[in-house]
Amino acid sequence: MHTKATYHRLFWLALALFSGPAINATQAQVQSKPAVEQDLLRAGDELLMMLPGQDNVQASYFIDFHGNLRLPVIGLIRAEGITATEFERSVSDRLPNYLKGSTPVSAAVLSANYFIRISGHVSNPGWYKVPLHYDIEQAIELAAGASDGAVMSEISLLRESETGMIRIPVDLFKYYSTGDRSLLPPLQQKDTIFIPRTARMGDVKRSLGNWFPPKSELEITVADQIRIIGEVRRPSFIEHIRGANVLDMITLAGGSKGNADLTQVVVYRIVDGVQTRRVSNINAMLSSGRLDQIEKIIAGDIIYVPAISKNFAGRSWQVFKNNASTVSTLVLAATAIRQILAKK
Repeated sequence: MHTKATYHRLFWLALALFSGPAINATQAQVQSKPAVEQDLLRAGDELLMMLPGQDNVQASYFIDFHGNLRLPVIGLIRAEGITATEFERSVSDRLPNYLKGSTPVSAAVLSANYFIRISGHVSNPGWYKVPLHYDIEQAIELAAGASDGAVMSEISLLRESETGMIRIPVDLFKYYSTGDRSLLPPLQQKDTIFIPRTARMGDVKRSLGNWFPPKSELEITVADQIRIIGEVRRPSFIEHIRGANVLDMITLAGGSKGNADLTQVVVYRIVDGVQTRRVSNINAMLSSGRLDQIEKIIAGDIIYVPAISKNFAGRSWQVFKNNASTVSTLVLAATAIRQILAKK
């Protein structure tokens, strides 16, 4: 009779016989699959290369704006639009005879980049090599960021297509407010990012540093700005931002001070030549989550953030608490009560 151990041996032997060919076939199918197509080289890419005659020393080279690369001995050679392997063959074919057959040419992408033009109201406009993983916000930072007066809600991404130039609108202001990365379109080779300047700065070039204009010009300059005063950290004139509300302006002014009364924020506005006054309870709207009901501001508004008022009873209590002695406590308390009743 066959033992249990014998059956186990027969089972594993059969499994090996039947599964062996299937495993080999699967391996053959995997090996027969074509290799994944390599990325094509592009203008702006940095290549790490080893060339014959360089004593096995690797060096890096950038593909220029026009898609060419300059190498020792060879000179200018086309690189854009082909794979790294194809570029290696192209370099090998161009080598002088005395270098052929020696150290093989090797080329690998060290960093992948685009050429992107950043123009308009930025600190340092121009063409930049922008890493492939950068978004439009990071690209603008390469140009030292947008300048004061840039309209971040009306940025244009300009791109050449087969039918001509196309414009993709970008609202970076909304992105800063929401963090929604779907608002940032991906960049492509030789895109142009244009950041406009607000028309309120006029058509005359001027420095955005310290500026001391005559009073008449100052009145014209600030006529369309938002003035915020009272219990904020930086009372000032602020450029009008489309769609902003009173809370946004308080934030831009550095926030409110500790003694600010956010239940009585006043907005002064000229309507048909007459100054109007509207009071907003920012605290109540924040507590209830009704942020959409916070007063929207328009150009020329004045926002006043008052201090918390100290009523007479509050002052009397402070005097009572700090200064009263055991003997005078009743006298001060009675005086305070009589004065409060007299006011009613």
